[in-house]
Amino acid sequence: MARSPSPLQVGAAMRTINPPLGAPLIGYPSDRPNTGIGLDLCVRAALFGPAGSGTPASAVVVLDTLGVSPDLVAEIRALAAAAAPGLPREAILVAATHTHSAPTLMPFRKGNMDAQPDRAYRTHVLAQIEPLIREAWSNRADVTARVGLTEAKWGMNRRVVDKAGKATNVWRDPQGRHPGYCNSNLRFAVFERLSDGKPHVILNTYGCHPVVLGGGNTQVSADYPGYLVRKLEAQTGAACLHLTNAAAQINPRDPLHDDPERARPMGEALAEEIAAALPFARPLEGNAFGHVRVSLNLKLGPEARANYSARAKDSSDGQTLASEIQALKIGDLAFVTAPGELFAELGVALENQSPFRHTFVVTYANDNLGYLFTDSAYREGGYEPKGAISEDIEAPLLAAGRSALEAAYSPAAQGA
Repeated sequence: MARSPSPLQVGAAMRTINPPLGAPLIGYPSDRPNTGIGLDLCVRAALFGPAGSGTPASAVVVLDTLGVSPDLVAEIRALAAAAAPGLPREAILVAATHTHSAPTLMPFRKGNMDAQPDRAYRTHVLAQIEPLIREAWSNRADVTARVGLTEAKWGMNRRVVDKAGKATNVWRDPQGRHPGYCNSNLRFAVFERLSDGKPHVILNTYGCHPVVLGGGNTQVSADYPGYLVRKLEAQTGAACLHLTNAAAQINPRDPLHDDPERARPMGEALAEEIAAALPFARPLEGNAFGHVRVSLNLKLGPEARANYSARAKDSSDGQTLASEIQALKIGDLAFVTAPGELFAELGVALENQSPFRHTFVVTYANDNLGYLFTDSAYREGGYEPKGAISEDIEAPLLAAGRSALEAAYSPAAQGA
């Protein structure tokens, strides 16, 4: 089996973050107090560094929740950096899996009411971060890395555009008949121990909404991503993290079930696809690290001002909201983020304009601005553009993403 010539260090860990009974679940309009545990909610972390250095260069933290807010991200970054001396806060990526069967950890607009995070639950989650990071780095091993790609056709485009160019949303497509674009790429990176050649950590990205479970489910669940990582861990012995790729308008073909067990087949099938593709992954080249954060500035749309005006109050015009695009470099692999629900076409555009050989798009990351759609989707209408953060998203987002990736690719980004 081919190996990359440049060793790295990586460690990972997981902690559960289940809420108490009765905690309201977010993601659908109806009120849903938690009645039990369908599948544990978790926070997972992976830390990366040069082999032999003893100091992490970057980290990925992913939570089973709907989304993350800038204040939550700032607290997680501070706690993680304190737990791993030498880890730069700017090199910590914080993402949500976007499960719709968990309590909210951020303020969330739900119909005509504001859903606020429960303070006790938020405190409980934050209390897991320092021990999680310490455990992840204590679990580190010298590794080589390989990156792979396979195909999984579990998603479908829920937007159906008629001959007049207007979109409606059709939430199910079990027969696979919807004509809209759907990215079926299932990407993964496997980090294998130098000591025995076995997988130590596996990260994957896939672009599909974690909504196998619908508004009738009242038990907390990590949805299909939770089943994916557990199955892959059982098959390989590695610690696994799932990162959600661009999935704004992509649903599972058979979604919105009441029974938490219905998420198992999809998650475990995706794990099987990755396991089958592991032998064909290609070596990661290089072991340089780098991190870049670029501002994403969006002009608030008229329907967004009620929800986001506080975020824009310090801008020069009082109507421009600043968020971020982050890029992390590990050799010829890049992770690039989007601060919300990114349309599938924009995820592929980020990959295509990247100078890296391998690019993993990570959405619901470092912020949550709602749907981040294409210009054409805005013209077509439908569910996703309602209450849009901005009427002009595509060009600014792709420009910021390209800037972040090009800066991270530069040798000057190492340790930046």
